[in-house]
Order: sequence, then structure tokens, then C-alpha cells
Amino acid sequence: MSTSRPPDGDASDFVRNFSAEDTLGGRMSLARDAAGLSATQAASQLGVMTESWNVWERDRDAPHASRLADIAEILGISLSWLVSGEGEGPHAFESEQASRPKDVHSPAAAQR
Repeated sequence: MSTSRPPDGDASDFVRNFSAEDTLGGRMSLARDAAGLSATQAASQLGVMTESWNVWERDRDAPHASRLADIAEILGISLSWLVSGEGEGPHAFESEQASRPKDVHSPAAAQR
């Protein structure tokens, strides 16, 4: 999903509908939660410090491209979904999305 310009509609709709899951860090956090892992557990499986993992989830930095496939495997998601939001994402999130009306957005998800 491109964030360079709003989709059809006004800019306020674009800003209101943008959420943390639209970033690499947001998708990492969402998938980690769905996998039932702590940041410490996920970081340990990847062989990095927990601080590094937390920085990535907060989008203050990004993991090196060579680590992305390993991160996706640890989180049980497709590399495509991790990078772009397209493809096989976390199953808990998919179930929640399917049951949620399309025009309602969770305030909790927007605050991640």
C-alpha cells in the first residue's frame, strides 16, 4: 500500500484510516502478538538484542533486508505480508478483520 498520496477521497479520510499495521514495525508487532511471542522471545529466536527488536517495531529503524525472511518465519507470516501488507498475515488478525465491519477502526490498533 502506497502512503505517498491519499486514495480517492479527501486527505482526512486517508489520515484517519492509516494505522500502525501499515508500517513494517506495526506489522512486526501485530504478527508477534498473534504468534504469542514476547519481544524478548522473538529477538532471541532471531539472535538480536531485545532493544533492536523494539526499535524496529517502533519504526525508529528497520531490520537489514537479509533478516526479513527470518523474521517472517519466526512470526509465522509471509515475507510479502511483512514487507507490504499483501499476502499471508497472522491468522488471529485475519479473523479479527473478517468479523469487523469495514468502516469501523479500532482505536487500540491505531495507537500501536
